Amino acid sequence: MNQIPMRLLMVGTAAALCGCVSYSSVDLRIPPAPGWVVQAQLATPLDVRLQETTVHDVNVVAGRVLFADPESVVVAVSRFATAGANDYAGLGARIAIPSTAVTHIAHQRISPFRTGLAIGTGVGAMLAVVFSVGQLLGTGGPGGGGGRELP
Repeated sequence: MNQIPMRLLMVGTAAALCGCVSYSSVDLRIPPAPGWVVQAQLATPLDVRLQETTVHDVNVVAGRVLFADPESVVVAVSRFATAGANDYAGLGARIAIPSTAVTHIAHQRISPFRTGLAIGTGVGAMLAVVFSVGQLLGTGGPGGGGGRELP
């Protein structure tokens, strides 16, 4: 089988699945629930300790909420960005963000309709590839047959 159509299929499916996720704003007066995946924009840049390195001027933090109350939010960071537009992997670093430092917080949600559409499109594309390869080989489909011998 040709590798280019398969790669295009994989890239297309990954792109479609990325479109299944969206962020919705959360009221800053209500702490996010533990387990939510959030993205917080900070008014006051923070310093984040990442293993043996400290990253300065962090102004965007994304990750899973471990604990939240009206005073702070503790996040296991999956990624963060600095004021200088540098983007870093968070490696699960845990940071406490004071509520006064947050200007905007958004909750990641998965759209059932978009997810179903993406999965259906991916399955349809894979079936189309399987049937087209079968026709090229003269078998007419995945079950074999075709009534003639292959060389």
